[in-house]
Amino acid sequence: MPDIQLGVGLPSVVPGASADLLLRWARGADASTFSTLGVHDRLAWDGFECLGVLNAAAAVTERIKLASLVLIAPLRPAMLIGSQAAAIQRLSQGRLTLGVGIGPRRDDYEAAGSAFGTRGRRLEGQLHEFHELWDKGLDRPGLLVGGRRATSTAAVRPAPSRPPPTAPSPPGTTPAGPAGPAWSEPATSPSAARTPRVASSSAAITASWGLSRSGSRTGS
Repeated sequence: MPDIQLGVGLPSVVPGASADLLLRWARGADASTFSTLGVHDRLAWDGFECLGVLNAAAAVTERIKLASLVLIAPLRPAMLIGSQAAAIQRLSQGRLTLGVGIGPRRDDYEAAGSAFGTRGRRLEGQLHEFHELWDKGLDRPGLLVGGRRATSTAAVRPAPSRPPPTAPSPPGTTPAGPAGPAWSEPATSPSAARTPRVASSSAAITASWGLSRSGSRTGS
């Protein structure tokens, strides 16, 4: 029977979560048997910016894989995303998966002053730009394309010979729609392929850190 991998999300968009909590959570996940540390992305929300949190997590962890699940890419220039992702990939020594999507919430786009109706076309263009940057030598993380409506990537790179599994949407988002399933590309670094065994449940480990399900401390 294959090993089961279990990831955990940082409470970076939980109102009231402190920077100290995020760093302790990241260190605790790294010291446990979780395989991946995920970070959600919201702009019109009281929380921490996704790529900034991943940067901090890369600095305080050594083993656990890191992932944006998912970054609302059309809110940012492709060059900025590529540059920040490359920095995280280098700091983490190849542990990053860059998950990108269009995002289902109009208020995030209103906060950024960005058009909501054209976000799918903009994401497709960004995927081309990402590959151009990587082809020029920028450090390349793993790539996962998903979100409320996964964008077709056929024009960006030939489809794999065997379709990869659909990537689940993070809590609070809508799964991939009829435009197609999410899919992923591996990172160029072999260290991103490590798959530690899972021996404990997330509830037990969360309790051992003195945290409630909401992300707040349960004691002093």
